[in-house]
Amino acid sequence: MRPLPLLLLLASTSTVLADKRTQAMKPGFVKEVAACQIEVRGRAKMITGATALLATLEGSEKDALDKDLQQLTAGQATISAYCSEVEALVAFLEANAAASYKSVEKELDERDNKVRAQRKAAKKLVAELTPITRALIPRLKRVPTPAASETRAASKFPSGRSVVLPALSGTFSLSGSTTTDTVDYVEKTASAKVSTRTFDTATCDQQRKALSAKSPLITELEVPETSKAAGVVWSVRFTQEDKIPHLVQVACIARKNGGVVATADVQPAANRALADEVGTLMFAMLAIR
Repeated sequence: MRPLPLLLLLASTSTVLADKRTQAMKPGFVKEVAACQIEVRGRAKMITGATALLATLEGSEKDALDKDLQQLTAGQATISAYCSEVEALVAFLEANAAASYKSVEKELDERDNKVRAQRKAAKKLVAELTPITRALIPRLKRVPTPAASETRAASKFPSGRSVVLPALSGTFSLSGSTTTDTVDYVEKTASAKVSTRTFDTATCDQQRKALSAKSPLITELEVPETSKAAGVVWSVRFTQEDKIPHLVQVACIARKNGGVVATADVQPAANRALADEVGTLMFAMLAIR
């Protein structure tokens, strides 16, 4: 076998090194996403608890908590947007794993600069909100724990299948057919749609590939153990750019012939508290299929 020409060999080596340089950035951003998600989930629980506490108060005490709650909610939206930007950067690195650094350098720099700016704003907000969260923690421990979701009545789809809806302040509506179930949710500043549909002409792997072709910047999510046991083989999330960006989560459950795909779509994308709620609902809707 004839050896590769020197220039071609150097070019090949350069590309490999460039690829390694690109992917060397990924672990740090993956850790940043995980830490950011923990921060957002913790604050989401605090907002839920503070909202419940607010309903028990009156007068100046209620006004003071209402002001704190507004600050927490506004801060949560900004910090969630920062989380989404880091997730998008990780998804970009994954989608371009085989690309040379030079070919993605411009967009990578733009994304990195955007993350840096949002990271700075998020850290500033966390510092500003810390006195509020520290004061709220001991108060929220005294708030009665809401009844478990299992004690709430299940809602029935036209298909006859039933699911327990999350305890949210907005309005739900159910629709569907023998092969689909859909939940629409609307509240003052956000909305969501969760749907499931059967398919019998493909596999979950093929569904995943088709999704990647349409939305390359996708973040893989961990499937809950109970959902794995039910046959869920993957779950992903991505931001769908629009006038108001959507946060979309998709999962697939495998069956002997085909399977079921579930989609949870939240608008605006920064509302991670709502996204967590409808994500849980999505898996519950898969479980009844």
